[in-house]
Amino acid sequence: MKRMAILMACAMAVFAAGCEDDEDSGGGSGVTGTWSGSGFYDAGVALNDLTMVLTQDGDAVSGSYDITRPNRHMVGSVSGSNSGGTLDLTLTPNGTVNGTVDGDTMTIEWWESGFDGRVEGGEAHLTLTRQ
Repeated sequence: MKRMAILMACAMAVFAAGCEDDEDSGGGSGVTGTWSGSGFYDAGVALNDLTMVLTQDGDAVSGSYDITRPNRHMVGSVSGSNSGGTLDLTLTPNGTVNGTVDGDTMTIEWWESGFDGRVEGGEAHLTLTRQ
């Protein structure tokens, strides 16, 4: 009986050592969920709302986005990566995102584009929270 208890304790220790924290590693479900927030363009114009619904598999990130800003509503798909909390995303058709994620807080820079090749709003800085 004592031998069985020791074997069970060893098995549990091996299992626990093999588990990693997906939030910190950028793996597994690191950014999976719904993220919402707001921010400002460099010129001071408000970006009222950015919502992204994301799924992460390994380092690969995919999903959708919905952006509301003065006089414009944009929707599309998200693709890219989260490697160790560093984000590199493409918002098709409206630009690229770089940033970081720490737990339930995402801090990003979005370079808006996609209007017949013209940059519309320039660079925006946003903070998103996982809902």
